[in-house]
Amino acid sequence: MISKSFLFLLLLAVIILCACHKREKSISFYYWKTSFLLDLQEINTIRNNKVSMLYVRYFDIDMASEDAQPKPVAPVTFDTTKLFFSITPVIYIKNRVFERLDSACISSLCNNVFKMVAAINKSIHKNPDEVQFDCDWTVTTKDKYFLF
Repeated sequence: MISKSFLFLLLLAVIILCACHKREKSISFYYWKTSFLLDLQEINTIRNNKVSMLYVRYFDIDMASEDAQPKPVAPVTFDTTKLFFSITPVIYIKNRVFERLDSACISSLCNNVFKMVAAINKSIHKNPDEVQFDCDWTVTTKDKYFLF
């Protein structure tokens, strides 16, 4: 019969061996300009660091006091000849959008954002797995943000 001490030592050895496995680091960058045009230094940095993912700001969403609905601001334009990596779209939403927008209009905002992201993705022949949203929400706007 196998002793408990032997089983414990065997389990400990397996855990130690698994913990020693060398993991590859994955480097990603954010690109926060309105015109996606990589220069030679940026291309070399991406290649030298084996970057496979860029988080690209697609557009901001804002709602001026005179506006009835939120609007996209400064959508990105792409030089598609330099897209040799994956992209995760990033949408920045100004907190005042959720301060001013009625909760009943959140669904419409979601649909409009989805359509714009899909149109940009189609124009650059990319199909990202996810979209990242950035908003400096507050206690008073968090419910609307998470509803979004």
